[in-house]
Amino acid sequence: MIRILKNSLLVVGVALPMFCSAQNDFGVWTGVDVRVPIIKKLDAGLQLESRFTNNVSTVDQSFVSPYLKFNLHKHIGLGVAYRFGNRPTTGLLGGETYHRIGLDANFKDLLDLFMDKSRLELDARIRLTHATDAGDLNNDYFRTRVKLGYNIPKTKLKPHVAAEFFLHFNDQMTYTSTSLTANHRFNKYRLRLGLEYPINKRHKLNVYYLVQPKIESVDTDFILGLGYKYKVKWKKKGGTGTPK
Repeated sequence: MIRILKNSLLVVGVALPMFCSAQNDFGVWTGVDVRVPIIKKLDAGLQLESRFTNNVSTVDQSFVSPYLKFNLHKHIGLGVAYRFGNRPTTGLLGGETYHRIGLDANFKDLLDLFMDKSRLELDARIRLTHATDAGDLNNDYFRTRVKLGYNIPKTKLKPHVAAEFFLHFNDQMTYTSTSLTANHRFNKYRLRLGLEYPINKRHKLNVYYLVQPKIESVDTDFILGLGYKYKVKWKKKGGTGTPK
């Protein structure tokens, strides 16, 4: 296990300088996700994240995001999340705030529908988001993501690759003397290579490298992500539930 982790870190250490030498911008995303089971199929959670840009020299944004997730079926889940974020303009104080609401439909372990005991895991997600930013009244997106993971035999490590596409509603406005036409278009996408390590049933670490090109633009973001997830386990004592 230790040898595999060392080799993974070595690959990341060698690859990052190569990417950085040819990129437009390099950033780091760090996040913590805490989830609490409410009832059998319903979980509530809180996500905290900070994103650094300009070659990790400045804070691009920080946000807090409470959410609810409901397991409708073994392979289908629904979710809703609210995000309150801040984009600093001078240091870490002040800046512009924004709000975002998102609705998710998650499709999990789709390969289990066709084969048994596969180490491959195929997931998909459909997400609708509406955000309010200062000076931006048009920030609605339809997002689709496909993720393919693999559980390495005799280890807890689970590498994955994922692709996500962003459809921006009313992205382009065309004005004439008599009418207004709004066009939707895909304006960016994300490609991700990641690695998950569940420490146990409640603690999980993940690291990923994300490439985010912008369609019809030469700008591309390269991002290293680091995350920690914790799932609260309720311990029944005297007929009441207490967090463990």
